[in-house]
Amino acid sequence: MAPVRSRLTLKNKIDIIKCYDAKKQSVRELATQFKVGKTQIGTILKSRVDLLRKWCDENVNGETKKNFIEEIAKTLGRTNFKASNGWLEKFRKRHNIAYKAIYGESSSVDHDIVDDWNNKLVEICEGFVPKNIFNLDETGLFFRALPNKTMCLKDVVEIDGVSCYANASLQMIFNCHYIINQLVQNEEHSALTKLAKSYLSQQNPLNSIPLRRSLGQHFNYVQQQDAAEFINALLCHSDSLKNCLKHELISILTCLNCYDVRTNKTPNYILPLAVTENKVTLNSLFNEFSKEIILEINCSNCRITGNHSKVMNVSSTRQYLCIQLQLWNELQEKMYRICSAICHHGESLHHGHYTSLIKKSNLWFRCNDLTSNKERWSRGGKDIYMLILEKQN
Repeated sequence: MAPVRSRLTLKNKIDIIKCYDAKKQSVRELATQFKVGKTQIGTILKSRVDLLRKWCDENVNGETKKNFIEEIAKTLGRTNFKASNGWLEKFRKRHNIAYKAIYGESSSVDHDIVDDWNNKLVEICEGFVPKNIFNLDETGLFFRALPNKTMCLKDVVEIDGVSCYANASLQMIFNCHYIINQLVQNEEHSALTKLAKSYLSQQNPLNSIPLRRSLGQHFNYVQQQDAAEFINALLCHSDSLKNCLKHELISILTCLNCYDVRTNKTPNYILPLAVTENKVTLNSLFNEFSKEIILEINCSNCRITGNHSKVMNVSSTRQYLCIQLQLWNELQEKMYRICSAICHHGESLHHGHYTSLIKKSNLWFRCNDLTSNKERWSRGGKDIYMLILEKQN
């Protein structure tokens, strides 16, 4: 008979971390004590930072807020009122109050993370002049620094009935922490930066119409537009966004008669991937993109019109890679993870509706203009049109 396994609560997981750190119990001993597998214990220990932060939010910040609310209720004569966890969560949702993580002092840093970052630091600093590398702890620069993460979902108002393509695009871009920080730091006066600052400063809801007006007459029409065209327009007006999404397309053309090789490098920002099969993976899409094709053209070296081999590759990618496609199934890839996506619902690019899917704390949320709801990833990648992928460390 198989052993009975326990379902661990958040408190149980915190107890496991305490036993491991304080009592120096082994993974095997913890698995036996809490009646779970060794693999689950290992996963909990690797996720200790996120678990401790969640525990503090729910049991320290939450209790403080509830006590404060109950004191207010007493002053209003509501002596029997109890601010439960459910009431507090519904209150935050009803009034669109978001929570942002604030990082503590050095004593709160996990030592495993410090050791890991020591190994990565040399690679991160590569290419930078030493005088431009700062230690920002307890300095004026650190005081003015933007938050590394935001725990909130921002709503974008739908005023004219056709703004969804812009709204979904902004949700997808602003969910990328490095991109939004670069926008705010490097572009002080653009309409895109104003929206990015509002996103970080908790102002709700956001309005994309001033940004659309700044991009030209094409986006001023009360008419559905293509989200990819909108993002291309943003790229034309934002050097920071271009720098975050920039990569190179390398074309290698080989004459099969004289074997002369010509290489061409082109800067690119949105990678189009053709979907030729019903079921694809990220690997198969890139393999199809890099697949050799045969062209019959004139060779500039031997002057003979004949077969040439052409191969395309992607190189010099940054932190994020933006790709455009029409169908997406069974995502499997180790190098990248999906950060956010645009979905199109309708029969053509200029008719229908756009929404976005963004990932927060390993949960997917559907952002539909003014509403943001927890949702599972679309089965089979249904309606996915564009994606931003983030490099995994």
